[in-house]
Amino acid sequence: MKLLCYTIGIRSERCNMAQKKKLSEKVDKRRRAKVVVGHDADGNPIIKYASGRTKRELDEAKEELIRTYIGGIKLKRDVLFNDYCQEWYETYKKPTVSASSQSNYRSVLRTHILTAFNDRQMRSITATELQTFMNEKSKMGTTILTYIKAILTGAFRTAYTQGLIDRDPTVGLKTPSVKGESRRALTQQETEAVLRVAGSHPEGLLLALLYYTGCRVGEVLGMKWGDVNFSTKTIKIERDIDYVTNSVGDLKTATSHRTIPMAAELEAMLSPIRGFGSTYIIQGELTGSFLPKKTYDRRWKRLMIAVAKANLEIEETKAGKNAHHTIETKEVKYDGSSIPASILTAHFFRHNFATLLYEAGVDVQDAARILGHARVSTTLEIYTHLSKVHQAKNDDKVRQLFSQRLPKGCQN
Repeated sequence: MKLLCYTIGIRSERCNMAQKKKLSEKVDKRRRAKVVVGHDADGNPIIKYASGRTKRELDEAKEELIRTYIGGIKLKRDVLFNDYCQEWYETYKKPTVSASSQSNYRSVLRTHILTAFNDRQMRSITATELQTFMNEKSKMGTTILTYIKAILTGAFRTAYTQGLIDRDPTVGLKTPSVKGESRRALTQQETEAVLRVAGSHPEGLLLALLYYTGCRVGEVLGMKWGDVNFSTKTIKIERDIDYVTNSVGDLKTATSHRTIPMAAELEAMLSPIRGFGSTYIIQGELTGSFLPKKTYDRRWKRLMIAVAKANLEIEETKAGKNAHHTIETKEVKYDGSSIPASILTAHFFRHNFATLLYEAGVDVQDAARILGHARVSTTLEIYTHLSKVHQAKNDDKVRQLFSQRLPKGCQN
């Protein structure tokens, strides 16, 4: 009896093995193909296998593998918006921008974007939702809107390229207009007050450099005497003072490295006080050091107080006349007192410089080079805005043209 059971057991096992072999042979008859889906750190190919009963099935399986893997990494199509946005920033945006811009991107991500869509899947977010979100953020101002749009379009465009989403919902995304905010140049009276302070105030050279070069404030603070060439009447822009990291940082973009023409008025101010090549034009307390953030803030406050005072003096000289423009002021605390100061910021001077280039007829390509814009489209946007402003002013002149020529008795 035992021998019989043992024999039956052997036959049963042999039968199972035969069935497995037949099944294996059937599987082996399926078409198979190697697919290189990427390369590892050493450059070796990462290989996956596709299979199918027919050539068509095999081709479809190969295409699916290629869609599923990017760079050897299997994609998760159900990726969360917040996770991907942070990953996109770290991988694609952070390495390409300055430390100060990195700080701005992180702030906008944390404060505005990551709280908006939370744990939503990227593929579930629609174009209408994104446009509504942008519209709601219009009250935050142009700068914040610019960062928000850059993050949204960058993240979704990259996700679409990687096959994570079937469509890019940021195509056609519009930046809403910002009510109550206008990009403008200095008024005639502001210009007069600023230049008066630049030429007479002990710390006025900072204003002069901003006004006559149109550089970013970090670029102005990073200028050294060795960057100024009095023979060719040019200034090299080589470095940026980054107050986020409190260090000499890289310039914003590759095109920020540039040589700009030096105005005769600025040359006249710099020539008598020229210093050693390695020292900063706007120096800190220690020789060879740049101006610290706290010192800069207090200096700017003093200068804006001086500009407001100069404006008052200008208005007093026009007693009995209405000044064409008055300088907007705000109350600031200084040495325990509340004092009126001009509302101007350093960026006003940069936009003013772009306006002067436009009015002088400087070509947009040359303007982009002088301003250090990474894209000509940035300069073109400013020029387009200025064109509309000038068009509106000219329209007003046309409206008043004939009324000014009519005899007094003919005017209504």
